[in-house]
Amino acid sequence: MATKKKDGARGMGRPKGSINRVSLALKDSLEEKGFDIVQKLVDLYKNGDFDDKDRTRILFRLMEYTHPKLKEREVTVGGEVVDTPTPVHITLGDLIKVARDDN
Repeated sequence: MATKKKDGARGMGRPKGSINRVSLALKDSLEEKGFDIVQKLVDLYKNGDFDDKDRTRILFRLMEYTHPKLKEREVTVGGEVVDTPTPVHITLGDLIKVARDDN
């Protein structure tokens, strides 16, 4: 990550938000070969010989890329501090039921 020096100049490294060329090349190469990582993970989840613990790991790996982690924060509206919404607590068992589409 680029760092600022005392005189305001940027340091060495890839600037924040720039594309990682190695990752992009890997993604392009996999696409050319018809390999869809997301589909492979979904297939493994549905058809693999895994226990609930392994299936949960697959779900959490997918969630890392589809659902950003939320941080508690203070919200200010019109200069006035507003209570943040109450966090939702869900058990691992409930999360698995949701993933399996159980009622």
